[in-house]
Amino acid sequence: MIRLTFVLLILFGVPLNSGIGEEHKEKISKTFTFESASNQNLLIIKNIQGSILVEGYQANQVTVDVDKRIKAESLTDLEEGVRDISMGVINTGDSIILYTDSPYTTVKRKNGKVSYRWDSEFGDIEYEFNFDYTVKVPFGTRINVSTVNDGDVKVVDTRARVRAGNVNGSVYLEKTTAVTKATTVNGVVECEILQKPVEDCSFNTINGDITITFPKDLSADVSYDAMHGDFYTDFNFEVLPSKIETSKEDSKSGTTYKIEKNPKFRIGDGDIKMLFKTINGDMILKMAK
Repeated sequence: MIRLTFVLLILFGVPLNSGIGEEHKEKISKTFTFESASNQNLLIIKNIQGSILVEGYQANQVTVDVDKRIKAESLTDLEEGVRDISMGVINTGDSIILYTDSPYTTVKRKNGKVSYRWDSEFGDIEYEFNFDYTVKVPFGTRINVSTVNDGDVKVVDTRARVRAGNVNGSVYLEKTTAVTKATTVNGVVECEILQKPVEDCSFNTINGDITITFPKDLSADVSYDAMHGDFYTDFNFEVLPSKIETSKEDSKSGTTYKIEKNPKFRIGDGDIKMLFKTINGDMILKMAK
């Protein structure tokens, strides 16, 4: 199994240049095939600028279409951007990793792990770049996708575990069967999960609402945290008592008590743990009709 760590030094992206007059557009199309049909097959996309759409379908190939755009104030800077920025690919047989490749990108593989790092500040680059991904994967392919700016992340009908992230944009997961994490900073998180979850999961944003739909047989211990927002659900639940931790350091300080901060409630038998977290937004846990 491949684990990918993504480190981006400047999270909030490329500053827009004024008066950009040169532009390059390119369509990238590629097809990949996993070594074998397996529920361990994995697609990873680490985008920086642009949107991601992943759809499941009944086939044995992964099809990738990317709209690449480079913009700059001068032709010289545009040509530099066209040379510098491309779609990188790592294909290990059971894992396909797509990422923004450039002279500033470091990709390392060691002991089954892949780390991806952007080693330059965007302010040093005299061009803008954007990659919009449209990908189709065989049903049952696991998904781990993220972007940073200028687009939403959307995953539809993939029928396997999904992890999805964004920074300045929303995350939409439709007709998925398992979600372990969906997160953004500025945007909404909306997920429609078709099967009872069997793994812990979390849903996070800072500025935006979170709306999650699960089937009627959901069984989870749910905790939530918001500074400016409320939690709503139409599931039957029971409120769980707060956990109190005690410690006694010495006779002078006596006993100290730490009371768990986040409210918790149980749906069904509480088979998994589920976390909702936002600062400015409401959280909605819905029962599928």
